[in-house]
Amino acid sequence: MTDLRVLAVAGSTNVASMLAARDAFAVAVATDDRALASALAAERFHCIVIEHGPPAVDAVETTRTVVDVSDAPVVVRDSTSDAAVAGEAVAVGADGYVPASADSGTLVERVRDLAEASSRLDGAARRRYEAIVESLADPVWVVDEDGYSVFANEAYEEAFGYSKASAMRGDLHFEETLTAASADRIREATRAMVEDGLERATVSVEMVTADGSVVPVEDHFAPLRDADGEFRGAAGVARDVSDRERRERRLQVLNRVLRHNLGNDLTTITGYASLLAADATTDVQRERARTVRDVAERLADASRKVRQLGAVVDHDPRDRTVVDVVAAVDSAVANVRGRHGDADVTVDAPEVAHVHAHRHLERAIEQLVENSVEHGSPSSQPSAENSVEHGTSDGQGTGEAPSTVRVSVEDDADSGTVTVLVADDGPGLPEDERAVVLDDGEITPTRHGTGLGLWIAKWAVDSGGGELFVPEPADGDGGVVAIRLDRARDDST
Repeated sequence: MTDLRVLAVAGSTNVASMLAARDAFAVAVATDDRALASALAAERFHCIVIEHGPPAVDAVETTRTVVDVSDAPVVVRDSTSDAAVAGEAVAVGADGYVPASADSGTLVERVRDLAEASSRLDGAARRRYEAIVESLADPVWVVDEDGYSVFANEAYEEAFGYSKASAMRGDLHFEETLTAASADRIREATRAMVEDGLERATVSVEMVTADGSVVPVEDHFAPLRDADGEFRGAAGVARDVSDRERRERRLQVLNRVLRHNLGNDLTTITGYASLLAADATTDVQRERARTVRDVAERLADASRKVRQLGAVVDHDPRDRTVVDVVAAVDSAVANVRGRHGDADVTVDAPEVAHVHAHRHLERAIEQLVENSVEHGSPSSQPSAENSVEHGTSDGQGTGEAPSTVRVSVEDDADSGTVTVLVADDGPGLPEDERAVVLDDGEITPTRHGTGLGLWIAKWAVDSGGGELFVPEPADGDGGVVAIRLDRARDDST
């Protein structure tokens, strides 16, 4: 029996009998609209033959319905000898027409030609698909609606030890390849696909390999649906994250040790520097002690910002959420005032403005405000000789009056954006810092932007889908940096 699958749509079985008699096709029959929809959802056909015989079957309307849901070629056989049917059927998408006067051999020959061409295209597409899937380094899997395997690539076999052949035979059920807790998580994600229409999921699971080992995996998968949108299975990529988790654990240990040791040592240095300054007998000694203390405080501040930077960089896509930017501004300004008692910061903002942003948006705003407080006076200009983070950390080491900083929030409903502007009286961002904002140039040992706070702001804003930019300063402003964010609907809070 041939592998050419043909669907005969007719009010009787005449057409199906003609096709089946030649033993040329595997023929399915649909005698009404419900049977037609069911057949098209159940399998893919190489050709669809529609017998025009109203009122049971109107070939023109049926062709219009079929071409909307199937890419199989359509042949119309007209049992009425209505000359208008040929033109109308072809106009709505039919690929061939056979009049009632033609014998069964003509019908079979026409259907075979179209079906074989469709089969060749189907096979070529399948081979291209398989070549692409097999070239992937990550394991790829497909299961049916009951959770049994129908496909796996060679990378799946190499990674987990289950043979590709057994997967293709349907010998594997997904529960056999996962720990119990992981299987529960996959079932929950699948339930959301079936009942809630979820279109994709990423689930962290533990795979149980063929030899019984347990491997941490990040499973990315999506539902497979039929023409009616019914769930028919799922396909996904299982990425082994063992190396990544191992690196993360090592970094966590190093980070904890470094943070603990650095914090303790800087506290010791600061304390002894204060004692040396108190016991000093000359101005030179006092100045040297104050320098040691100031450098230690700046290092402590830089350490704090590095931790914040790590939290922003290690973000999850789910960290993007709806944020009241006005509340974030108020909190950020309060934090800066807490560290800089003499900070002169004014805020001009509406009562509320909701945006789509990273959950660390407040940190981004805080860094911009603090940067302006510390370095935004008219004569401020950071120097590499005395700066870890643009000079002093408290705005007092230079002997200058603190900058006046103006923070404003502009909610533009027409453009669908909200902009936060931070302006001061200073000369604006140095070239290296402007390059951070503009993503201009490479990070090198001599050009990396010494301001950690600006990197925190940049990455937090980028991670939330916003934009950090340098606008033209308004009258009365010196340096200005701004954040533009997508406005959230009022009902999304």
